[in-house]
Amino acid sequence: MRRVFAAAAGGLLLSWAGLATVAFAAPVEAYGEYEAIGDVHISPKGDKLVLATATSDTSRAVVILSVGDGHVLGGINFKDQKLRALQWADDDHVLITLSQTAKPIDLEGPRREWFMTESYEVATGKQTPLLENVDKSMNVAGDVEPRIVDGHTVLYVEGIYFPSMRGILALYAIDLTEGRTRLIESSSPNANGWVIDRAGNVVAEEDYNQRRRRRL
Repeated sequence: MRRVFAAAAGGLLLSWAGLATVAFAAPVEAYGEYEAIGDVHISPKGDKLVLATATSDTSRAVVILSVGDGHVLGGINFKDQKLRALQWADDDHVLITLSQTAKPIDLEGPRREWFMTESYEVATGKQTPLLENVDKSMNVAGDVEPRIVDGHTVLYVEGIYFPSMRGILALYAIDLTEGRTRLIESSSPNANGWVIDRAGNVVAEEDYNQRRRRRL
């Protein structure tokens, strides 16, 4: 998983300004006219595509298309943020990871690049930032690992948890089906990541201690 920074401080939101849901009217052929199309992913059932494209010198878009007829199902325009990753959480949700360089409110330390991920629901266009308004947590996220657990789409996300004035790396489980977020791993200050099996179980923890080698 991508590392996120565990720094000293209290609180802790970064802005999602610049993201807007848009209605794409152009046919699929028009997207071939753009200079750059990339990061193309097919949905688990194979009936939809998500891709990233440049709409101007300063603007980018994420577009969802129907594989059968090329119909545009939805998308998002954004600027002032870098697109870092796209992936399907399931057949109905796309995960969009962006980054921005900022110094969050009340956080001690220099400006740095932070990663944020949101879930985009294709049918409704609803955008849900991950780890937003979660108690004692920042709204920044490392790589997201989707799993289907008991028929629910669950996202396993590394974030920053503040049990005190210093943040530590923690693992969260976000149930997209129920809209519920749980903190599932936060006990080790030396934690550097976790391994999640296909059933959504934490099967290993990677620790890092400056006096020792990294280990599982």
